[in-house]
Amino acid sequence: MKIKNTTPKSKLHLFILLLLVTFLTANNFAIAKHLGEHNETTKTTISTSKTANLAQNYPNPFKKETTIAYKLNGKTGSIVVFDLLGKSIATFELKKKQGEVILYKTLDAGMYFYSLIENDEVIATKRMNVTY
Repeated sequence: MKIKNTTPKSKLHLFILLLLVTFLTANNFAIAKHLGEHNETTKTTISTSKTANLAQNYPNPFKKETTIAYKLNGKTGSIVVFDLLGKSIATFELKKKQGEVILYKTLDAGMYFYSLIENDEVIATKRMNVTY
């Protein structure tokens, strides 16, 4: 039986993949549990005309810069960019109800997340990829 020789780079990729799967599984479980607890007693009405929105960044993947479009319910909010470990990379304070922000920051190649936050509540989270 042959054993495949793993390099430090492949071990890092496996570790990141395991970390990502663990993170997504834990969050999905928490969301499912939360929805299950409140499904029976809470009715939610969603108005599509005034719903806050976070668009997928473009281009994605990107090298040097990317654009993120948004729409808010209120007057202010923020977009926060995170790395895979949850460290905040950039924060954009939003002063208009609708617009775009451009991320010019040079980031290492990899996967990042960004969230639209309004009234201390995360409205939406999206994923973006940076290439070499």
